[in-house]
This record gives sequence, C-alpha cells and structure tokens, in this order.
Amino acid sequence: MGHRIYGGSTYDTAITKDCGILDCLEPGDVLLVDKGFTIRDLVPEGVVVNMPAFLSNPQFTQVEVQTNKKIAGVRIHIERAIQRIKIYRILDQIPWQYCKLVNKLFKVCVALTNLQTPTMAEITIMQHMNAVLE
Repeated sequence: MGHRIYGGSTYDTAITKDCGILDCLEPGDVLLVDKGFTIRDLVPEGVVVNMPAFLSNPQFTQVEVQTNKKIAGVRIHIERAIQRIKIYRILDQIPWQYCKLVNKLFKVCVALTNLQTPTMAEITIMQHMNAVLE
C-alpha cells in the first residue's frame, strides 16, 4: 500500500488504485464518492458506489432529489472530519527540512484527530449511511 500523501495534481483514481483501499473493500461495503469520480469498474463485486445524481434533464426527479439530500447529509460529516485534520497549522506550510517527514507528520495529525471526542453528528454517521442505502 502507498500510505503516503499525494500532490494536488494527482488524479483521484490514481490515488485510489495506489493507496490500497480497494484491497480492503468487501461485498456489502458502500463508498461515497463525488460526482464524476468514476471508480465503479475498480471496486470489487458487491461493493456499492454511491454518487450524487448528475443533472441530465432540466430538473432532477423526486428520487434524485431525495438521494442527493441523503448523500449531502452524510457528506457534511465527512467534510467536518477533514476539517478537523486541517486545523493542524503544521500542515499549512511544512519547512523544506521536514519534506522527507511529511507523510509521518500527516499521520500524526490524523491520529490526533482520531483521538478527539466525536461530535454528536459524527456519532450518527452510520445511521445516515444506512438511510442512504434504504
């Protein structure tokens, strides 16, 4: 597995292939992805890829509206988790002397984030994920 951070110009599909997450997926798992993140052909059989609907007609159908609302409800929790990592100022500007340590610095920030008390919204994320599947 890659277990490293990637530059901003790296494609999401390349990161997904390299990082090893695909090897961890099992039938019944659900991936929540952004619009246009076409990885359905990469995931193992039985893994659900959940993506917001694209606007292909002048207006979303009622089902597409409901699905997009459910996905947005889960995505906000994911964005909050990412924001918790971003608060570590060391990640804003890593001095060149520490460039070789950048992956380790990031892992420490993620570990510190994981040790924080979860918010009530984060506690209910699994309930929202289940609602998306229904």
